[in-house]
Formats: sequence, structure tokens, C-alpha cells
Amino acid sequence: MQEIIASLDSDASSSDKFTFTFPKLRELRLWDLPQLKSICSAKGVMVCNSIETIEIGGCSGIRKLFPLELLQALQNLEVITVFSCHQMQEIIASLDSDASSSDKFTFTFPKLRELRLWDLPQLKSICSAKGVMVCNSIETIKIDGCPKLKRIPVQLP
Repeated sequence: MQEIIASLDSDASSSDKFTFTFPKLRELRLWDLPQLKSICSAKGVMVCNSIETIEIGGCSGIRKLFPLELLQALQNLEVITVFSCHQMQEIIASLDSDASSSDKFTFTFPKLRELRLWDLPQLKSICSAKGVMVCNSIETIKIDGCPKLKRIPVQLP
């Protein structure tokens, strides 16, 4: 069972960065993959500028959904749905530890209409305390069964 959707071959140099391009991918739906640990490894960049829908469910091995570097490729994203991922702790991975604690950052999902999160008992944050998600097109935010979630850093119009 593959633990990562996009990864390097094992004989590649440990310092190599790599890019996976999916120019026509509009929907990414991953269900019932308990061994899946990540959509893309820390050394990888996934380019999927046309993606509109991401739905992840029953993937109990994932702790952080998106690395911060992937956000640039998600500007057409309209729907994020995450459910029954019992180890999920954060939707957007925090900045590296070398960033100053006072450094604030903003990221924009210009077309995001729906954010649905449910049955995520370990979810602590959407993004780090330093981040704010700008969602000018948001219509629906549904969060249920996320008892550890204390902050929803969404900036609305």
C-alpha cells in the first residue's frame, strides 16, 4: 500500500526537489485509505491548478492535509471536504519552525465556496495560529465532531 500519493524514487538524491503536474485534474477524492500518510511528500510540489474539489475520507493515517507550499496550486479550489480521518491534526501544515513567532501569514482561496469538516477527533487547527485564510466566496462552513478545534481562522468578506 502506498503511503504517499506523489513521491520520489528511492534512489533519488535526498536534496532533490520534484514536481508532479496534473493539468486537467478537477476532482481529488480519496476514501478509505488507512495507510495513506500524505498527499505529497515534503520534497514534492504538486501542480494542479485546475482542481476544484478535494474530498478526503477514512484516511486515518493523514495528520496534515496540505503542505503550505501546495496552496499556490489550489487557487481554483471550490470545495474542501474532510471526514473520518481520525489522526488529522491540521488542515494546512504550519510554517517551518525557523519562522519567527510574530510572523503572520495570509493565504487566499479566491473561489472556495464550501468547507466541510466532520468526525475529525484530533483536529486542532485549520492552520497555525499565525495564519489567516481569506475566503471571499465562501457560502458554507460546516464543522461537526471536531472537539479539539478551537480556532477557525477564516477571513470573510
